[in-house]
Amino acid sequence: MNKITYVKAKDVNTWAYGVAIREDGICKLYQEDVLPIPVKEDTICRPTEGVDDKDDIIYENDLIEYKMPYFHQHYIAKVKYSEEYMKWVVEVINSEQKCYWDLAFIVKEAELLLVKGNVFD
Repeated sequence: MNKITYVKAKDVNTWAYGVAIREDGICKLYQEDVLPIPVKEDTICRPTEGVDDKDDIIYENDLIEYKMPYFHQHYIAKVKYSEEYMKWVVEVINSEQKCYWDLAFIVKEAELLLVKGNVFD
């Protein structure tokens, strides 16, 4: 049985958005009124429930910049799903300490939140 997921993924060098279907060992992205696009399966990124300040959807493996109230530092973090906590989290990557925050908390509380790219860019 094929699993259908709405995602973003990379074909050769660009992002494509649609429904990913893995069939006969090949992953293809299907979009309305467009021929299926073969994509690199390891670049498939699931959407989170969050959006940034520009109303762009935040996807798995996105790199975000955020600033929390009362803190002077801007943080850069990778978005990922935590199986342990069963929710979307951000892993801060520009800090000496390895720390994780709940993505929903960041989306709600940050005074600045922007998608800066993705680890597959």
